[in-house]
Amino acid sequence: MFVSNRSESPVAVAIAGLVALAAALGIGRFVYTPILPVMAETLHLSKSQAGLIASTNLLGYLIGALLVATPRLPGSRRFWLLGSLGVSAVTTGTMGMVSSMPAFLALRFIGGAASAFVLVLASALVLDRLAAVRRSHLAQVHFAGVGTGMAASALIVSGLLAAGCGWRVLWYAVGATALGALAAVAWLMPPPKEDLRPVGTADAVLLQQRRGLGAFICAYGLFGFGYIVTATFLVAIVRGSPLIRTAEPLVWLVAGLTAVPSVALWG
Repeated sequence: MFVSNRSESPVAVAIAGLVALAAALGIGRFVYTPILPVMAETLHLSKSQAGLIASTNLLGYLIGALLVATPRLPGSRRFWLLGSLGVSAVTTGTMGMVSSMPAFLALRFIGGAASAFVLVLASALVLDRLAAVRRSHLAQVHFAGVGTGMAASALIVSGLLAAGCGWRVLWYAVGATALGALAAVAWLMPPPKEDLRPVGTADAVLLQQRRGLGAFICAYGLFGFGYIVTATFLVAIVRGSPLIRTAEPLVWLVAGLTAVPSVALWG
C-alpha cells in the first residue's frame, strides 16, 4: 500500500512536506481557532472549557514530540508519517460526531500527538532527502505548509459558515480535506530503500548532548507561551469585538497567508 515506482523529485518531496504540515498542523492543530466561536456559541462552552480543549491538544503535542524522538519505535519514518497523518485526519473529522467534553478532550489529545509526529517525521524525511540532492533551499516550501493549511481551513470554514452550515459540518469538511492530503503525501513521497531504518536515530542523542540545548528549549517554550493564547482565541476575540467583527472571515486567512512566506523571509 502507498508504494510507488516513480523516481523521486526534490520538488515533489518539498511539496509533500508542505501538504503534510498543512494537513496536520495548519488544519489538524490550528483549525480549532476558526471553528471555536460558532462551536462555543452552539454548545454554550465557557472560556475555561474552550481553553481546556485547546490545552489538551497541546499536551498531546508535547507528549507526541517526546515519543517520536525515542529510538524504540519500529518501522520506517514514512510508515509512521502516513499513519500519523491518518490519525490526525480521523480525529479531526470525528470532532463533529461527538458533543461531550471527555470526547472532545480525548480526540484533541490524540490529534495533538499525531500532529507532533507529522511535524517531526515530515521535517526529518524532507530535509534529509533535500540535503542528499543538495536542494536544501526547498525546505522553505516544506515549512510553508503550516500557513497554507491555516489559509485553506479559513477558506473552508468561512465558506461553509456563509452557506449556513453548523459546527459539525465544519469538522467533517476539514477532516475530509486532511484525509485527502494523506493520499497526496503518499503519492508525492515514495518509499526509498534507505527509509527502512527505525524512526529513532543517533541524531536525537547527539542533539541532547550539544551545549545550549537547555537555553534553546527555554526560549522555544517562552515563544509557545507567548503565541498560543492569541493563536487559539484570535477569531473568538475578533467576533467579540464590535468594531472589527466584520473581519472575522478574513483574520485567520490573513494569519495563514502571512505565515506562508515567514520561514523564507526570516531565513
